[in-house]
Amino acid sequence: MNAAAVLLTRIGRTDIAGTIRRVYSKTAQAMVDAVCCPVCGGMQGNYFVGEETRNRVSGHGMAGLDTLGLVPCRTSQWQHLVHDPSVAWMGPVPGFGN
Repeated sequence: MNAAAVLLTRIGRTDIAGTIRRVYSKTAQAMVDAVCCPVCGGMQGNYFVGEETRNRVSGHGMAGLDTLGLVPCRTSQWQHLVHDPSVAWMGPVPGFGN
């Protein structure tokens, strides 16, 4: 989530980056980065964000995702974000190349 906020800020999408905040998670019993409501500040929960993303990709492939912007990012940094299990947030999507 922190990486997403940095990349969104880099391309001027502070409106979206501003929804990613550091909040206390009762489930994790720790401070976490999460998507929060821009109106009330309430945590939306990573589960719901991840589930929505998986549903869109499994139903329509990558075309099902909204493009928020194109961000210059070194390949090595992107590969780390996508493939490192300690960083990656989205697991395998059934029927999508795995």
